Amino acid sequence: LPNDALIAATCKYHGITRIATFDDDFRRVDFLEVITPG
Repeated sequence: LPNDALIAATCKYHGITRIATFDDDFRRVDFLEVITPG
């Protein structure tokens, strides 16, 4: 999704390496560690 790409690009720009989300699509982004809340 375009919004996911924008979020991933923003994370990369700001050096963010972890994201808390229920969206498994972010697991395909190699520089992000996905944390599933709960």
